[in-house]
Formats: sequence, structure tokens, C-alpha cells
Amino acid sequence: MLIGICDDNIQELNQYKIFLSQLGYNSIAIFHSGEELIQKMPKLDLLFLDIRMNGISGIQVKNLLEEKNWKTYIVFYTSHIENMQQCFGEYVIGFLYKPIILSSIKFYINKVSLKLEQNYPLILDNGNNISSDYIIYIQSDHNYTLLHQTNSEYIIVRKSLKQWQNELSNHGFIIIHRSYLVNLQHICYIDKSFVVLTNGHRLSISRTLLTQVKDIFQTYKLKSHSNHPPSNTI
Repeated sequence: MLIGICDDNIQELNQYKIFLSQLGYNSIAIFHSGEELIQKMPKLDLLFLDIRMNGISGIQVKNLLEEKNWKTYIVFYTSHIENMQQCFGEYVIGFLYKPIILSSIKFYINKVSLKLEQNYPLILDNGNNISSDYIIYIQSDHNYTLLHQTNSEYIIVRKSLKQWQNELSNHGFIIIHRSYLVNLQHICYIDKSFVVLTNGHRLSISRTLLTQVKDIFQTYKLKSHSNHPPSNTI
């Protein structure tokens, strides 16, 4: 994950660097102004962005990133909330009061990590791609696989289930049976030896994989729901 910080206050930039270093992130992109960020226009996964800066404001930076379809997740932070309505956007995922605290940084890094994991692009036979977020499960069909989507339709792809498993094991998918690879975010619950999915389908879990599937699903649920918004969230 590439994380950026944009602030014209050197003390706050240094505090961010200290917190990120404590969380194990030492390779980060630092911008001392909105102008510098716009000039360099890096491909960031997550940007901590001050709303009020001399020159180009954080709101103007956000608007430009949206115009360019840059798809960078943004967390605004500020001492003021009067311009809050202008800060909302498709990729704005949070607002923080100053001073920043370590738990705030950790919360939003975890949130973006999960989003990136769930939005992996799957390449189709025609060269187009679809976000893994829209795939509920993948079903083996001899030399082909069926990608079952959230819109109740499916896509046929000339690719084996094993190939998909190798590609998606780090992106929230789990093998539950020799015929099924399931997206963890679309599992509602496990009923005995079946997974119950968001589209209502019940898929059988292989007996040899049952314990492993239950453990992985439980870990996923804890990761998804254990983080509470930090105290300085607006």
C-alpha cells in the first residue's frame, strides 16, 4: 500500500511519519502543499489530506483527483468543520479532528487494506475486467469456470478453478470444495457443512476443508468488525 500525506505544517507531517513508522510504514509519499501533490500526481492508495493549506486547499486537491479518476482513498483532517459539505466524495472515507492520534491512522489503514483486498480486478476472456467485489463465488465447470455475480448473472471464463485459487488467495477468496471458490465478504454464515451466501445459495463444504474454512471465516469476521472508529472521528 502506498500512503501519502499532504500538509503544509511540518510538525504535523513529522507526527504522521512517526505514527506510520510505528505501524511499520516507512516508505510513504510526503507533500508539503497541494501544489506539490498536483504537480507530481502519484498513484496513491491512501491519502491523509489537510483541508486548510496555503494555496491550493485539500478540497481542491480532492476535486482534481476525482476529475482525473485517480481512485485514491482520502481521509481529511482539520481543526475546522465549516467546509465539511464540500469534502464529501466517492473516495473520501473519513474525517478526523486534529490532533491526530495513532489509533486513527491504524483504523483507516486497516479500512483501506480491506477495500483494496476486496476490489481486485479479474481479467475476463474478452480483455475486460470486473472487480472481485462483484463476484460471490467461482464454480468449476471442466475447463471453464462460472463467475457468479451479485446481479444474479454469471460469466463463463476459460480458466481453471486452481488458477483462480492461486490468483485470489490473497484477495479474500477461499476454496471450500473442489468445485467452489468463495468470496469471504459474501458469506452470510456457515450452517453445519454448508456456506450460506448473500445471494441465498447454499454451497457444500468439503469435509476435509470444513475446519479450515470455519477458522478462516471467523478470522475474516474479526478483522472486518473488530476495528471501531477512533475517538477523533468527525
